[in-house]
Amino acid sequence: MIQATDLRKAKTSLSELAYRHLLNAIVAHELTPGAPLRPPDLAQRMGLSPTPVKDALARLAGEGLVEYRPGLGPFVAAPTVAEIVDLYGCRLMCELHALREGFSRIDKPFIADVRARLDAHDAAMAARDGSYERQRQLAEADRDFHLSYLRLWPNAKAITWYTQLNVHIRSDLVANRVGGRPGTLVEHREIFDALLARDLERALTAARRHVEASRDSFVERSSTPEG
Repeated sequence: MIQATDLRKAKTSLSELAYRHLLNAIVAHELTPGAPLRPPDLAQRMGLSPTPVKDALARLAGEGLVEYRPGLGPFVAAPTVAEIVDLYGCRLMCELHALREGFSRIDKPFIADVRARLDAHDAAMAARDGSYERQRQLAEADRDFHLSYLRLWPNAKAITWYTQLNVHIRSDLVANRVGGRPGTLVEHREIFDALLARDLERALTAARRHVEASRDSFVERSSTPEG
């Protein structure tokens, strides 16, 4: 739920505050693909004037998270199947680069963090019941597992970009109540075991297999007629 902004605590521009609020709402799937974004309504909910909200929407449009439809205004972007397939390719490039770039940084605290994220995802998978909220929690747990090793690449801007390009992938899983592929838990465990063994080639292979299997599952699901 988008919260009102406490202007007394603001340490940055109002446009930046509006941008962060809207970005967080999209990343958290509170604003889903195809949802209309009416600046006056959003401004009222955030306790801001429409101008910084419009600035924020324009910035999000430049990042591909918002789209303007002629005569209708801004909406949360709803990419095509082909565009999401491309995003899977971008995601894979980021993950493989992060593993190569930061593999030497693996230490005990890192392994403990990845293990915790793995366990959290396993728990979220076990708790799924088909509801929107449980599916959102599962998507977030999956995201956090991948981010745990993406951070081997100490590039804040790249991590932000990776998080944003994954918004559309995660949103598809949430919106369509995808309960998780049967192989996901095994594939995550393979990635973790490779990291634990400090085996770079094994980790690269496991990460590639996992992302490509997720992409193929998405394509198959998208090509299956409804009903």
